Amino acid sequence: LLPNGDFEERPKSSLMRGTEVMGHDSIPHWETGGFVEYITSGQRQGDMLLLVPEGGHAVRLGNNAYIKHKMGAVKGQSYSITLTASRTCAQAEQLYVSVPPGHGILPIQTVYSSNGWDSYAWAFVAPSDEIEVIIHNPDSEDDKACGPIIDRVAMKQLAPPRARRGICFNNSIHLGHFGWVLYISLYNFIA
Repeated sequence: LLPNGDFEERPKSSLMRGTEVMGHDSIPHWETGGFVEYITSGQRQGDMLLLVPEGGHAVRLGNNAYIKHKMGAVKGQSYSITLTASRTCAQAEQLYVSVPPGHGILPIQTVYSSNGWDSYAWAFVAPSDEIEVIIHNPDSEDDKACGPIIDRVAMKQLAPPRARRGICFNNSIHLGHFGWVLYISLYNFIA
């Protein structure tokens, strides 16, 4: 996990208004912007009960909200960012995951797991020795609190793929001068 990637280190109550996180550095180890909520498992949103499958806390990214984390990396090395996410509103939602200058779009549309959360991954090549991981909800809905809930953000260094005889190299992972992107949904493994 990234430091506080499970969001169990909570913001000080003086830095919150209800569930809304006030201030850009209120969540330990993360910078926030826009309408970000700190969610506690069992919290209610109207008639819906918000559950967090692991631990007791997560963050919800409302209209045009983001969380970001700065960290060290090895320039030119491949990494994967994984996270779990859940929808809280009826319309299709999406997340932008980026390590500037690259980014990926993760559609949060249909839930394939029994607990209401899906796991997502995005791979990238580190552009420098210090990177900034940004998870952003680009949507602007009438309800500013409408947006995906995020938990369990992790990053792992990937071993470069090796070409071997008789194996289809680069099958559904695209390598090229723009780096490479990998999108995984648990549905692919269940179906």
